[in-house]
Amino acid sequence: MRNTHGGGLPPGNDHFSRGQPRHVSSIVLPNLVLEKNVFPEFIDKDCTHEKLAAALLPLLKGGRERDRQKSALKGLEKKMHPSRGQPSDQAAKIVLDHAKRV
Repeated sequence: MRNTHGGGLPPGNDHFSRGQPRHVSSIVLPNLVLEKNVFPEFIDKDCTHEKLAAALLPLLKGGRERDRQKSALKGLEKKMHPSRGQPSDQAAKIVLDHAKRV
């Protein structure tokens, strides 16, 4: 099963910024906000019904992976409720900060 739990997008998924290739660790906003790849990504040829079913089944049955993702969602909620300002502004800041690092 190809996903970004262990590190990065499949080869060839570099994104461009100012004409220079930039490798990003994720294209899923919650992963960027959390600064870790919690939620798997299935991109292009990796997005098949078999792979999606294999990833979803453990979430439906319950267990460690479901608990890990639910816990991450709690952390996401905390990060997205800033003490001041709008959550969308906070998300934009996190994404921009991430883009500056890569």
